[in-house]
This record gives sequence, C-alpha cells and structure tokens, in this order.
Amino acid sequence: MPNNLSKNQNNPENSNIQITNQFPAGKNKSDEKVKDIFEEGLAFEPKITSTRPSSEQEPENNKPKKPTDPGTSQPNPETNNTPKQTKPDSAILDSLHLKGFEKEQPRPPNNESLGLKKPKRKPILGLIIGVIVAFVVLAGAGYAYFTYFSKKTITVKLNTEEATILIDDKDYSSEIRNQILEISLSGDIHDFEISKNNYFTYKRNIDLSKLTNKTLDIELRSYPIAQQLIKYPADYLGSDFGNNLLYYRSNQGKALFSATLDNDGSQKDFNKISADVMNNIINLVWAPDLDSVIIQIPANKTNNTLFAEGSNSGIKTFIYFNEKDIRLLGNDIQDVQYSSDTKNLYYNTTSGLLYKALIENLTEPPTQLLNSKSASVENPKIIVSNSGNYLALIPRSRDYKENQIYLYNINQKELTELVTDGNQLSGKFSPNDENLIFTTYSEDTSQLNHVNIESKKTTDLNIYTDIQNVIWLDDEYILFSEYNKSSNTYEINKRGMSADINNNYKLDSSKDLEIQNILYNNDNEILYFLNNSIIYYLKLDDGTYN
Repeated sequence: MPNNLSKNQNNPENSNIQITNQFPAGKNKSDEKVKDIFEEGLAFEPKITSTRPSSEQEPENNKPKKPTDPGTSQPNPETNNTPKQTKPDSAILDSLHLKGFEKEQPRPPNNESLGLKKPKRKPILGLIIGVIVAFVVLAGAGYAYFTYFSKKTITVKLNTEEATILIDDKDYSSEIRNQILEISLSGDIHDFEISKNNYFTYKRNIDLSKLTNKTLDIELRSYPIAQQLIKYPADYLGSDFGNNLLYYRSNQGKALFSATLDNDGSQKDFNKISADVMNNIINLVWAPDLDSVIIQIPANKTNNTLFAEGSNSGIKTFIYFNEKDIRLLGNDIQDVQYSSDTKNLYYNTTSGLLYKALIENLTEPPTQLLNSKSASVENPKIIVSNSGNYLALIPRSRDYKENQIYLYNINQKELTELVTDGNQLSGKFSPNDENLIFTTYSEDTSQLNHVNIESKKTTDLNIYTDIQNVIWLDDEYILFSEYNKSSNTYEINKRGMSADINNNYKLDSSKDLEIQNILYNNDNEILYFLNNSIIYYLKLDDGTYN
C-alpha cells in the first residue's frame, strides 16, 4: 500500500475517512474524457470526506449535498479541524492512466480553450500618432499662412531720387514718395533690385523677418567721377607712388614737374624739376628710381646750350640728372630703356648693334650684346624683363609681317623666336617674368595677346587697346582701359590671364573721357590717366555692396 494511505488509516481521528475519486456526473473514466476535462482547465484531486454524520446535522441521505470543489476536503464540525489536502496516490494516477501528472502541470486555460473571443486592443498608440500628425499639419498650415499669406508692411528708404525699384521683378517705382516706399509683402524672402543711371545697381535677396523695425535703408553708390589733377596740359607721366609722387611734363611742354599726392589722389603741391628746355623732345623715359630721365631730341632742334653737345645730325640722346648733369649717350641711338634696378641702360644703334651700358660709369665703352642687323632684327623695340635676365626684341620693319617677337637671354647671350607671327608692336613682362603681354597691329587699334615665356604658348585675350593702357597688377591680373564701340566710351577692366574679365569698373558717363597712358596706385586704388593731355585721377570702385 502507498505510504500516504497507511498514514491515514493509523490516524484514530480519521479511522472512518474514505478516499474517493469524484468525477463530474456523466463522465466516464476513459482516457478521452479525462483528457477533455483537463483541457477545460479542471484540476482533479481526490477529496477526503468524513462518512460520519454530525449530531447537529441532518443525515446526509436526507439532505442535499452541496457541490464541492474537486481535490478539497470538508471541515469536520466535531473537531473544527480542516482536513489536509492530499495529493492523488500514484496508484490512482496509474489507474487513471495519468502517470507523470506530478511532473507536468496542466496549462492554464486560455480564451480559445474556453471558447471566448480575443478582446480587441484599444487603439491608444494610433490615437497618439493621429494627434501628433494633426498637430504637425495644423502647425505647418499656420506657419505657411503667417509666412506666405499674411502680409508684412515694410519701409524702404533711399538716398536718391528717380531710382527704379524692383521687388521679385515687379516695378514699384511709381509708389515711391519722397525717397520712401511703403509696401506690404507676403512671405519673408524677396529679391530686391534698385538702380539708377550712373549708380551701382543694388541687388539682394532679403529676409524681411530679420529687418530691424521692418525698415530697409539702401544707400546707392554713384559711379566714381574722374577729377582733374592739374588744369594745365601735360604728358610723359611717371610715378613714385611709394613716396606719393607723380611726374610729368607741362608748362606748354617746356619743363618737368613732380606733384605730391594726397591719400585721396588729389595734388597737395608741385615742384618744377627742370629748366624750360624740354619743348622739343620726341621721347622721354623716366628712370624707375626717378633720379634721371632719358631725353631724345632731333639734333637740328637743340637750340639751347644744355643740349649743344654732339653733332647737328640725327637724334641726340641724353641722360638728364639735373641742369648741371646732362650726359650725351650718342647721336645714333634708336630705342633706349632702363633696367628695373636703374643700374643699366640697353639701347640699339642705327648701325644695328645692341648695347648695354652701366649708368654709374657712362664714360666707359658700352658692352655689345648682339648684332641685331645680322640677326634680321631691324631697329628693334626693347622690352627689359624685371629680373634683368631677358630682353624682348620686336623689329620695327616697314614690312609688318617681319615684326615678330624675339627673346634674348642676356646671361647666355642667346636669341630665340618667342612669337613667330608678325605685326607685333610692343609688350610688358609680368612681375615674375614668366609671361609677356604684347600688342598686335590691327586696322582699328592694337589687339592684346599673352605668351608664356617657357612654353611659348600664345593666347588671344580679345582685348583691343594700346600697351601704354595696360598695367600688371600682379603675376596673374592686368588692369587696362579699352574703348567700347557699342557705348562709344572708354571702360576700365581687370582680367586674369587664365580667366575672363573679372571686374568692369564703372565710371560716371557724364564726362566723355579718353583714358590713355594709365598709372595705378595699388595701395590707394587710384588710377591716373591722360584725357586730351589733361591729367585725371579716379578712385576705382567695383560696385560691391556690403
């Protein structure tokens, strides 16, 4: 016998207790039925009950029994003790074919086993998402309304009358009153364009929400106006901008002067630096340090004692230091140029010889560099490089096709062709001597070109001007004046060698100016030039608004 049963039999209080297996009515003890019962979630345990009726109770057979839970025992009214629940005996389990019951507990009932439908989840997450989306849509609609549909009133204040104002390409000029425009606009971002003749055009994309007090103050800047430096005719300009000096010939061409310049470009004062003996000269070349000047005069026009030295034929060439120091270089000199350090002179003679002379020792015979005539370089124009290592030589033959460009290496004493095409006139080396800009003869005016010294690659710059109207600003950019046929005016432009025109400097068109023989003070951005033999100065402005 199982141990749990033997214990109950030996208990005197439980001597009349029997163990019964209770099954719901109508159920057999077959395996199928038992399986069904367990799948419905009912737990079966043997129930321990007493067979003795209580004295205070009616007999069990006369009183309907209350249903009891399977596997539990009823309290004993006499002892007031609750019987202990007992687990089913292994023999009973074996009889029920439920061996292993103690190891595998039945699964709790679920909705499907009880025949109930799954409850639907409340759409809380979807509700939250819907609220957020609705909020975003409403906020966006509100922002769009206030940004793009609600109108903002702004004030545009101008500093000049008769201006044209376009906002988003719509003309509001007729609504300007006393240089003020009151306008209501939808949205924040708008394109403004304000223009006037001889003024730089103002163009901006403006965010109205960032305007202080909803006011837009616009200061249109007028084109710079060229001013006269002196009221007398002048020519042969030279400059020492490091010392704010400008040199020229004036007083009806009789004398040389220097002008001291102010920072705004105007003349503070001037000094006469020569006697009135310069009226018959045909060429004048200022030394880079301006301590001397080369003068060429026809021999038959030297009617004063200062230039009496030499024969009375040909062209006399002098180097003029001052009235007491004038030295004759010769009667047969054609072109003559200073070196950039003002130590040497380079010149060629009518006999076809190219010379180098040391300025501090002009009494010594010059050094012959080249027989230009035998090299078929007739009466060349001389261009000295900044380093003093090269000379560019351009023949001045009456047969223009012969006027090519040659490069002479001073150190190696070697002559090579640099530009093989003819019709060349003059040129200027870049500051680093790597490039040369040169002018080519054309029917109307000179055409500006560019050649690289090393590769000898030539580029047409599509610029039409004379070489005296071109200045190297640095190794890449040039500044030049050019006549515009369509507008019938002169323009000032800036261009790089590897790019198109970068800046077109505007100037007031109320004056019909010819811009010739330009000089440029790079520090003060002031241009000096000649117009009908009058010196003008002009503060350059690229028209950029802050």
